[in-house]
Amino acid sequence: MTMKTIQKGKWGNSDVYIHEHNSDLFVVKTFAHHPPLIANTIGRFLISREYRALKRLSPCIGTCNNIIRLGKFTLSYKYIKGQNLSSFSRRNNSINKDFFPNLEKAVKEMHSYGIVHLDIRTGSNVIISEDNKPIIIDFQSYLVLDFIPGDYLKNLLKSVDISGVYKYWTKMSPETLDDSKKEALATLNKNRKLWFLKGYMLERHLKDKRKKANQNQIKNTQRSSS
Repeated sequence: MTMKTIQKGKWGNSDVYIHEHNSDLFVVKTFAHHPPLIANTIGRFLISREYRALKRLSPCIGTCNNIIRLGKFTLSYKYIKGQNLSSFSRRNNSINKDFFPNLEKAVKEMHSYGIVHLDIRTGSNVIISEDNKPIIIDFQSYLVLDFIPGDYLKNLLKSVDISGVYKYWTKMSPETLDDSKKEALATLNKNRKLWFLKGYMLERHLKDKRKKANQNQIKNTQRSSS
């Protein structure tokens, strides 16, 4: 048995490993090596949360399977060989013509199971498998639509995911994207200011605060030296 480190997580992110067992590969996500306070609060919460999402979506195309809970701080699922959409798009201008219709179908099926991902636009959470199938991973930012009031807000959240599909579709295979989808993407991009739930909200908020503080410090230094 071997274990390869993929990511050493920050305080609010899990460590990620690739684990080999009986010639099969598995992703292992864990907070077991974080400080006890983090592991027993944020860690347990996020692992439980992602496990529930993956179990709920296990019948769907385009999501991980063989999900297993390995204790309070750890989960595992079958590793899919491939590369993420973001990296692939930087190195390639074309893609299998069926990939984006299949990704759109997978996202809509995910929505039919009451889950919105909210972090597809980065492209790093969509894997292109070796047989050119889309696999959606990393459900740390998801929301359950059951608890979202009103169709308008539910559709707005779904549009965050769909816009991620169309964003890469128009970039990598524009000749297969019909006019209605192009118009939908233009509308979705106009409404991006309404997307108040995107990605790791707290981390991004803190990053923005640090950036603003640094800018203010630079301005104050310039005033003092003038």
